[in-house]
This record gives sequence, C-alpha cells and structure tokens, in this order.
Amino acid sequence: MKWIEESKCLKCGSTEIIYRGFGMVPVLRFENVFANAPLALVTTYSICVKCGLIFQNPHLDNEGLEEFYKSGLYRQLVYDPENQMDIDEQRGQIAWADLVPPAVTHLDIGCSHGTMLELTRLKNCKIMGVEPNRNYVNFGVPSVATIYEVEGEWDVITCKHVLEHVPDLLKFVEKMTSLLAPGGTLFLEVPDEAGEGGSARLPHLYMFTEEVVRDLFAGLTVEGYQRKPHHFFKMRKPT
Repeated sequence: MKWIEESKCLKCGSTEIIYRGFGMVPVLRFENVFANAPLALVTTYSICVKCGLIFQNPHLDNEGLEEFYKSGLYRQLVYDPENQMDIDEQRGQIAWADLVPPAVTHLDIGCSHGTMLELTRLKNCKIMGVEPNRNYVNFGVPSVATIYEVEGEWDVITCKHVLEHVPDLLKFVEKMTSLLAPGGTLFLEVPDEAGEGGSARLPHLYMFTEEVVRDLFAGLTVEGYQRKPHHFFKMRKPT
C-alpha cells in the first residue's frame, strides 16, 4: 500500500499549496490493512492558494484505494453499524429518483444497489449504473465498473457523493461532462466541508467549496444550487 505526497495542486497544478488541517482515522480497527500507513494514520489535507481545492496529502495511490474499498472496511469506517450506510443511501436514492423525468436516458454514477435506477426504469427511462463493487448492484440493473466503460450521451446524469472519492479528478469530470447530452441535466452532490458528512476521513480525497465545483464544471450552466446539508447542484449542458 503506497502513499503519495503531492507537491502541486491536483486540480490546477499550482505549487502554491499550504497545510490545511487533518482528520483522525481509527487505525486500530484496521491495523491489518494499514500496516504500512504513516504514523497514527492522520489524514492531512492541503489547500491550493490559487484555486481553493482542499485535497488529502499524502493520499493512498490507486491500488491502495482499491484494496481499501475491496476490504469492505469503508462502510465500517463511516458508519456503525455498517448497514446504516445502506439504509441512508437507499433513502437518498429514492428521493433523487423524483428528480429524473420520465422516458429519458438516465446514468447514475455510484449507483450502489441500484435503487434509484430501479425506480426510474419504472418511469420508462433507459438506465445504466456505474458501481466499482460488482457484487453490490442488484441483479437486473445494467451497470459497469467504471465511468470509462460508459458510451453514448445521456439526458440525465446523477452523481451523489462520488466526486470526493475519485483519484483522477479532472479526468473523471471531463468524462462525465462528455457523457451528458446537449441540453442534458447533471444532478451532483458533494459534502460541504463544514456540514454533515464533510468531515476529513480516509475515503474523502477532497473537500469542495461551491466555487471549486463551479470551476470544475465551467462548461455547464448552473440552474440550481443548495449548500446545506450538502453542496447540491443542478447543471445543464448547453445545446
């Protein structure tokens, strides 16, 4: 498991980065996974003076992150009992299904069990999910493991609490934007640093501000924004 120390911003490439703060990880519960982790496994963050991105530094490399998620410890780290995360996710997906109009193409990035997609399929939507854990998606919900396997253009893309986990942030945002059809709508939610779910923790590679998200998706028009309890954006791609 390799840890990477960054000398420049992961968004804009500026070398003007400074120490931001830290969060504690209960490492004693995960000593087998984190045997080679830095001292006490304190998750430290840097902030870019130029663009404002807050990012974990140092952070696990891609292979280390994959090992962490496959270990099944992510849900134990965030919630206790861990099934509470399933309950909260499904509640959120049920609520978000109302955002998707009937008879459109709908791509859900980070689809989890696929609850939202099952509901939008009932509205005659053509559906597809992205979920790295292939054993997690309910049988019958079409899905792929990565966004880079998705093709075509989609009328509606939903992405709820995924962006903070993505190692290759700019590449991921570029691909997601390219999948959105002209005139299509993106519903995006990321944790607010100061709000619920915004705490520093190992799986959160970034903590976003409204300004950083708007800059990342500068090619889209923001039609709706709400900060609390999380940063929620409704964005449309120009026709």
